[in-house]
Amino acid sequence: MDISPVMERTGTIRAPAAPPRLRVSVIQGLGLSVNGQALVLPNRRGRAMLAVLALDAGQALRRDRLAGLFWGESGEKQARSSVRQTLHEVREALSARDCQVLDSGRDEIRLIDAAVDTDVETVLHDIAARRLPDLPLGSAWIESMLAGYADISPEFRDWIFSARRLTQDRIMRALEGAYRDAALPDRARRSFAETALRIDPVNEEACRSAMRFAAAAGETGVALRAYAALYEAMGLHLDMEPSEATQALVSDIKLGRIEAAVPAPVAAPEAAVTPPTRDVPIILVMPLRFLGGDGTAAWIADAMTEDLVRALACLREPAVVSMASVRQMLQRGDPRADLAGTLGARYVAYGSVRMAGGAGRVAIELSDARTGGVIWSDRHDFSPGMMFETLEHLAGSIGSALGSHIGERELRWSLGRPPSELGTYHLLLQARDLSARLEPSALDRAGRLIVGAIERDPEYASAYAAKAHVHGLRLFQGWSPDAAGEASAVIESARQAVGLDPRYARALSLLGHNIMMARHRYDEALELLDRAIAAAPSDADVLINATPTFAYAGRPDVALGHAERAMALSPEDPFRFRFEHIRSLAHYVNEDPEQAAYWGLRSWRSQPNYTSNLRISILALSSLRRYEEAAPLVERYRQLNPSVRAADTMKNSKFQSHAQRAHAMELLRAAGVP
Repeated sequence: MDISPVMERTGTIRAPAAPPRLRVSVIQGLGLSVNGQALVLPNRRGRAMLAVLALDAGQALRRDRLAGLFWGESGEKQARSSVRQTLHEVREALSARDCQVLDSGRDEIRLIDAAVDTDVETVLHDIAARRLPDLPLGSAWIESMLAGYADISPEFRDWIFSARRLTQDRIMRALEGAYRDAALPDRARRSFAETALRIDPVNEEACRSAMRFAAAAGETGVALRAYAALYEAMGLHLDMEPSEATQALVSDIKLGRIEAAVPAPVAAPEAAVTPPTRDVPIILVMPLRFLGGDGTAAWIADAMTEDLVRALACLREPAVVSMASVRQMLQRGDPRADLAGTLGARYVAYGSVRMAGGAGRVAIELSDARTGGVIWSDRHDFSPGMMFETLEHLAGSIGSALGSHIGERELRWSLGRPPSELGTYHLLLQARDLSARLEPSALDRAGRLIVGAIERDPEYASAYAAKAHVHGLRLFQGWSPDAAGEASAVIESARQAVGLDPRYARALSLLGHNIMMARHRYDEALELLDRAIAAAPSDADVLINATPTFAYAGRPDVALGHAERAMALSPEDPFRFRFEHIRSLAHYVNEDPEQAAYWGLRSWRSQPNYTSNLRISILALSSLRRYEEAAPLVERYRQLNPSVRAADTMKNSKFQSHAQRAHAMELLRAAGVP
């Protein structure tokens, strides 16, 4: 089947040749990249220093100011020396990318404004261009700005809090200007007002604008529900009622006095009416309750809650509300039932921890925040032995199950809806579902969905990771008319994902896996995979992506551990067949053909089109001389790739030694592969 049109649309995206630009992302964590490629700085203070300079690009900061921010507890001489050393490391890293953005003098340092981008400025630019900004739902996202860096020093923690408030204020002012803009159509102004209201649920002006536009569109119920939410939020957070102006508007809406908010312009700019590009659902994890047992063990519930939030945060999708935000609102007396709406959460996880007789049990349930209906529930028993490791693994298993059930539910919702009505998250869910079929036409359709997602949201790391995944499937299935170009596209797409989100463990693991598979650079792959596992030790996709490299690199015991853990974490993954295959590979490299054949046959029964699994399963069965069982796999292998030859298959094998490759070729031929 001719897939060149898809290749043209999903192939390598070239970075601009010059000049190199520094990109600093701060809204959800901290990410650095140069022309889309991740900029790795081991020094945390160096990364944070770039963030400080970038948020005020063009403005010079005194060296003693930086010394006070990052080394306030050190002596003046030591602090200035630390600034000097850190700036040297930053300059070296930037120079290696030919990115001449750092301008430092004897007393002052600045970043050259024309060569720096930030995600904050992107949001503000989008609003100024009257495009809806791509912001996480709810107000909790502001608390994730520069998350993980507040412990550098008390002075820097204070700076972060101030920067968060300033950033939120700048975005709110820009949104106010947009929904006040009479040149825009009502529906666009309403979207900007609703976005502002999600960020600040007690903003009366934004609420009145949203109500007025909804009522003018004939959606009286929506308008009155917005007022009810405002009334509750103001009572909870401000202990006051809405103003007379807001109550007068409610009266007008009830009496049908709202006919039109403003005259509609003759033509509406297309960008102004586009819905938010990303619609990642948000999950709120309520603090797990401790139900009994030794009172000294009550900390387990808190630890389990924190581990669960961390496990979900590593997945990126669904987005998870920070525990700091939840606890702060609970301490202020916000009823649990109202938290989900206030924070923009679509799903809520409740749970409890019970200890008795030296054993523990965690009960968990996932509910729909809008209806309160339970979607999924489960319970897990654990032993106090190896407590911290046990809790982390258990939280990883629960987080994986929550993410899987949410993804399945969101996928079902999206099916049957045209792509134009879906955000990028739902487009990627459909692409993943299509990819699991392992059919050329399904991969083509998946590729088109991913291209559409990237066109809508060029800075969505998950879209580039999905793109790398589809390229990899097409390449290693043998369905690419240009294997060399496809291999380059796999790696480039994964690099772009890492560049956009340097701590995105799945993207790191995809990059490492494909550098090994397509380029055979084992050391580089292992370094990337170690980083990915450190970032997300309980992500099944990360662990399974890492397994082949460890297996082929001569560490089959580590590979087996990762494969077994990954399978335990994702019992219902649609790519379960891939997990079974990679476990088969780990057993085969570990010289256990019986187990390799067992897991390979399980994968074959689930997905008979998976050529990587067919190869390893044939090898395992042939080494056991079970040629009759291997025959249907050989037949299917040749159907999928009619020109396949044992010599060609093993020429590109990932086995490192010539003897291993020669033995594998003999086994394939013995089983019937020509």
